[in-house]
Amino acid sequence: MMGTTRKRTGKTTKTPAKRTARKKKPKVQLKTKSVVIMACSIIAACILILSITFLLSRGAASPMSQDAWKKVPAGQPISEVEDIQEIGEPTAKEEKKAETPKKTEDKSKKQNPQIQIIEPDRAKEVQKVQPKEPDESKVETPPQTAKTETTQKNQQTQNSQKETQNKTQGQSAQKDTQNKTQTQQTQSTQKNVIQQQDKIASVTVNPQPQIQEIPKKLFDIPQAKPGTRICFVIDDAGSNAANVKRYTSLPFPITLAVLPKLAQSSECAQAVRASGKELILHQPMQAHDYSNGTTLNPGPGAILPEMTSYEVAQTVKANLDSLGSGVKGMNNHEGSLITENYIKMNTVLEVAMERGIYFLDSRTTSSSAVPQVALERDVRYLARYAPFLDNEINRASMLEMIYKGLDVANKNGYAVMIGHVDKSVNVLPQLLSDIYPCLVQAGYTVTVPSKL
Repeated sequence: MMGTTRKRTGKTTKTPAKRTARKKKPKVQLKTKSVVIMACSIIAACILILSITFLLSRGAASPMSQDAWKKVPAGQPISEVEDIQEIGEPTAKEEKKAETPKKTEDKSKKQNPQIQIIEPDRAKEVQKVQPKEPDESKVETPPQTAKTETTQKNQQTQNSQKETQNKTQGQSAQKDTQNKTQTQQTQSTQKNVIQQQDKIASVTVNPQPQIQEIPKKLFDIPQAKPGTRICFVIDDAGSNAANVKRYTSLPFPITLAVLPKLAQSSECAQAVRASGKELILHQPMQAHDYSNGTTLNPGPGAILPEMTSYEVAQTVKANLDSLGSGVKGMNNHEGSLITENYIKMNTVLEVAMERGIYFLDSRTTSSSAVPQVALERDVRYLARYAPFLDNEINRASMLEMIYKGLDVANKNGYAVMIGHVDKSVNVLPQLLSDIYPCLVQAGYTVTVPSKL
């Protein structure tokens, strides 16, 4: 009994102490947080490396359109697709890739031996997709022949790249020749245009062309002073609406003066309104007799010397009403005799003041009474100090008159240049269209008299 108790006491005193010591103090201690952090860092590094290698391998191969990938037959290697339809024009990045050295191309081939690089210049030449039928023998080859096939494919890709380089060089040479031919054609067309402009027919029924040489430098426009403005006013509209539309189609502000009570006066006024150009009344007035005693007929609706002030006022009001709405002003047609008459011009400007429109003195006489009347009545008054544009019907003479008008504009701050619709319709509209961009570039503001 005593022996058993000693054994039991030995067990209880020694063995439990050893077991507890082994559990509390293990030989290797691991911290959970450090293990998790290390594992996450390893996984992140692996993902980063994989993404970099994927981007490098993807950038080395040239992009193919989605339609091209769809057209590759099942089981056929990508390198066998030679013809692709509707590949867009090469971007700047693709052109840089095409110009990179051959070392980068060799690296991309080693990384992806099955992908064939299709250059953008070669893709332009291809018009139709003609994929070859899949070769079952190549697809089902045993693994021993795989190395030989890859070497053959690499050789094919190198040959195709050489061919494309040769073709690109040929294409660049063709483009250079095409550009040279285009420039030669444009120069020849310009010469033809200049030759055609030299020979301009007159506007009269029986054309008698007056030929003059155009200066070598077509537009020798002086630089405008700050704030210089010019206006183009085209008189004598009312006989031909089609000719009026030649002027209203010009791409800048212009004023059309319509004669009253002619065959197409209403149509001409409507064409001006529809185009958004400025419409004024071209009021006929009696001129001085010629030296041989003949009297010029100013046309219907004219102011004559024998009219009273009341008759003058009623005539002007009727003429304004006949053109319809939107009339911004009026100027005189002929009228060297009437514009010298203080009483009659006082009546005309009184009607202009009542209607809220301006009066433009065409200055067919240097003894005009309009400046004095306009000053006394405080009426908006403008005058033509530049020469008429179309005294001679040819481009060179009209261009010279424009230059003189620009000199007047630089001296006075503005200039009104007057031409005539039917008289110069074959020359003046084209000349104004040609010279307008150069005028703007030289600093001139092209406007209308109502905005001066």
